[in-house]
Amino acid sequence: SGEGSLIDAATKAMITLVASQVAGCPYVLAHAAHAVLHAGAEAKLAAIHDYRSSPLFSEKEKLTLDYARAVASIPCAVTDAMVTDMRKHWSDEELVDITSLIALYGFFDRWNAANGTPLEPEPLEVAMIVTMQDAMASLTGTPSRTNTGMRMLAPPNPVREPRNPTGTERKSSEIMFNMRTLSFPNKAM
Repeated sequence: SGEGSLIDAATKAMITLVASQVAGCPYVLAHAAHAVLHAGAEAKLAAIHDYRSSPLFSEKEKLTLDYARAVASIPCAVTDAMVTDMRKHWSDEELVDITSLIALYGFFDRWNAANGTPLEPEPLEVAMIVTMQDAMASLTGTPSRTNTGMRMLAPPNPVREPRNPTGTERKSSEIMFNMRTLSFPNKAM
């Protein structure tokens, strides 16, 4: 699902967002929302929770997001009919790409939730803006720009230190996982 992928960036970001909603990891949700915005799909981000009924999403996108939710569910909720329908829109290579993306972010959801990975400033800002729009809409009774859909993005405490089962003190900067390069810092722990 990286370089050379036949799937566009906005679709990959929406797949990640919907799949990560299943796990509810604020870190990955914020990064996925940030990626959707950077891919130029702000209107779809605003309607993502209502994608099944939204005219902004094609039938292919609706099916793909349903598939993302099913793959991310535990136990896996993918049906033979779902795979048959996906094959009407995606090649086998693309289906492997989509499924791999969902599985990879399933790992990231659990990794970041278990370690309490703090959000970086830019994705945190996206999460807070979207969440504030939803809160204001609910207070005023007017629809928000985000259709109250991203309310689960804001972590309860976005700056908490990562959990440490060993009981020894570690700073978040010592165990920060670099999602962009899939590498760990060279700093000794």
